[in-house]
Order: sequence, then structure tokens, then C-alpha cells
Amino acid sequence: MSKNRIASRDVYDTGLQGAQTPHQDALRILRLYRYLPRTQEARILGAQLLRSSTSIGANDRAACRGRSWAEFIAKLGIVLEEADEAVFWLELFQEGNIFPAERLNDLVREANELTAVFVSSVRSARGKPLAIRPLTSDLLFCPATEQQRAICAAEAE
Repeated sequence: MSKNRIASRDVYDTGLQGAQTPHQDALRILRLYRYLPRTQEARILGAQLLRSSTSIGANDRAACRGRSWAEFIAKLGIVLEEADEAVFWLELFQEGNIFPAERLNDLVREANELTAVFVSSVRSARGKPLAIRPLTSDLLFCPATEQQRAICAAEAE
């Protein structure tokens, strides 16, 4: 691979901070899944929600390690699709009275906010190519938070 690679995704900082990261949201959905009613409809919809919410974090992570700008944008597109799907499943839980709506309000709000962040990120990434600069490590894209950067830097060494 060339010495000149896309060095970071910082230009397209997703704005995710604190507890509102795809990883943290996936953990919250996992805890929700454990407390779903033991009905068939709750388990089927819960499995769909669990798949889409965990896919958000996995594909966001994969985007950060993309081998090219096109791959980065493609993975972000998948993240956006999965985030929108997670909102859909959460809304079905609310509207179908499968789980108390008041207990889902925060999750639905945060899922909508996360979706909006990824819509903005995809639009920004598609519209503005990132300047290519040399890299000193194997890290292709840096995540937005300091904690994620530290983890990625440690993995790259």
C-alpha cells in the first residue's frame, strides 16, 4: 500500500460523545433485549433490533479501518441503513405495545439523533474528499473520540 493514505476521519467528526456511541447504544439494546416479554413477537422483533443495533457499531468500526475513501463512505452508508432500521424496530415496539413506550422514549430519541448524525456524516463525506497525507502508523481512519483513538492506535502498533 502507498505511503500516502487517508490519515483520519477527524475532518468528518461524527459528533458522537459520551454515552451516545454506537457501542454504548448496542449495549443498551442488549440489556433491553434481556428484559423483553417472553412472547414470540417480542423475541422476533427483539432479535431484529439486536442485529441492526450491533451492526451499527461493527460497521462504524469497519469504516474507521477502511482501506480507501470509497470503502469508508460505503461502510458509513451501511451504518446509516442499520441505524434507520433500529429506529424502525424501536418504533414498532412502542406502537405495538410490546414494551412500555415510556421506557423506550430515551432510546428512540437517541437512535433518531444517531441516525441524524450519520446522515450528516455520509453527506459530508460524499461531498468533500479528504486530503491525503502520509501516515506514520497503520491506522487508516481515526475515530472521533479520544478513547477510540487510543484503542485504534494501540491496535495499530
